Amino acid sequence: MNTSMCTSISLRAILAGTIIALAMQSLLNLLGLGLDLVSFRVNAGVIENVTFASFVWLIVTSAVSMFVGGLVAGRACNSNLPSDGVLHAIVAWGLATLISFMFFMPTAELLIGGVATLIAQSFSATGQAVITGGVAHIEPKAAEFMLRGGQILGSVAIVTFAAFAFSAVTATLGGIFGAACCNKCKK
Repeated sequence: MNTSMCTSISLRAILAGTIIALAMQSLLNLLGLGLDLVSFRVNAGVIENVTFASFVWLIVTSAVSMFVGGLVAGRACNSNLPSDGVLHAIVAWGLATLISFMFFMPTAELLIGGVATLIAQSFSATGQAVITGGVAHIEPKAAEFMLRGGQILGSVAIVTFAAFAFSAVTATLGGIFGAACCNKCKK
């Protein structure tokens, strides 16, 4: 028997890992949202602390949910080869990531569009932007507000990338452990 090649790809294992990972991620995100809303106070320092806690929560919950999804995919692939577990876990992670982005991107676009609309409305209502000779001159407070909004959105994008990249590693580890568990069960 040639153990260097993948025995087969199990769509069931991939779907099982994906469903478990997405379900766990959704539930943990809902819990995190609830905790954020309960602890929210109108104070600039608290808002930054809540944002930092949300970033940490996103990274940890993504890692945990994708580890469990990878574990399920690795175990359900019914192979005793760690490479099979890793393959199934990474494909499950990829599918879960694509599905997450399908739901995340429209929400992100709405958020960015809403912020842009809010900024435009605040300029027109307060007269903070004056256009002379085709060049917009913006009041310092308005410019600071725009800069801070851009920094926050940039931070969200970077942390989201980090969370998904780190979760790929944990999904791989889950696949290794899942295949190892399958190997122990066959002995």
